[in-house]
Amino acid sequence: MNQALLSAFDHALEQPVWNRILMLLLLGGACCGLLYFFLLSAALQQRQEARQQSADLQQGVLQQQKTLLTQPALAVLLQQQRSLLASSEQQPVALLEQIAAPLRESKSTLVQWQPAERGVSSLPDEPSAEQGSLSVKASFEALMELMRQLADSPNAPSWHQLSLRAVGGQLEARFDLTAERLRPKLLAEHKKSESGVRDPFAPTQSASCPDPIHSFKGVLLGGIIGSGDQRKSWLMWPGAGWQQASSGWRDAATGWRVDAVTSREVLFDLDQPPCAAQQFTLQLGRQHQ
Repeated sequence: MNQALLSAFDHALEQPVWNRILMLLLLGGACCGLLYFFLLSAALQQRQEARQQSADLQQGVLQQQKTLLTQPALAVLLQQQRSLLASSEQQPVALLEQIAAPLRESKSTLVQWQPAERGVSSLPDEPSAEQGSLSVKASFEALMELMRQLADSPNAPSWHQLSLRAVGGQLEARFDLTAERLRPKLLAEHKKSESGVRDPFAPTQSASCPDPIHSFKGVLLGGIIGSGDQRKSWLMWPGAGWQQASSGWRDAATGWRVDAVTSREVLFDLDQPPCAAQQFTLQLGRQHQ
């Protein structure tokens, strides 16, 4: 029986029609197998990529949590800052006492001090600034020293309406003074200049600008306090911990400086040529990877 079936099958294969049908079946099976293999390999690759992305995200979250746990709590730092600000509040110093040290150091002679009547302040919770008119007699060098003291000293008031008159070998100077409202520390920080003086005749040196992706890797904007021009941000800076940064703050290692602090982000720029056009924005609650 088997022998008869084999002989009949061999006889059928010898026919051209059956050969063609068999070749078509084999070709169709091969195509189906290849198609199934490619579809299956693509699905497996997508699954592997999804697993890798999930593992990377989980590792990033764990690293961020580990960094936050090793640093002091932001609430503790804010409480310490409030206590420092409360302890640093001082009673306003009289205007005449503010100019006593510049007069003494410049060796100028006080001729007349005439305090002005206080006006009404535009802010209801703050008194109007104390003003007065000062007349001194000094040499040219002593007067220049007095002007320098009034310009550089953080406790000194601002002056305007300067008038000079030469009397013998000395000068009589008269100008108006207005008490400053800024805290000495804030005023001193604004007067500091971080940029150095460059020789204008020296050839320009080519310098490579820092990469923002590398400079801000691991930097986290944890919070923003204040409003308007008084906003301050809390930055988790790798290797330095929590840093309180307002407009003008600068990272000495990378050269990036805080240009502006908004309610949701902090804008950085570079204050050094030829990279002054570079900027970077760090958003609240996001850590740059």
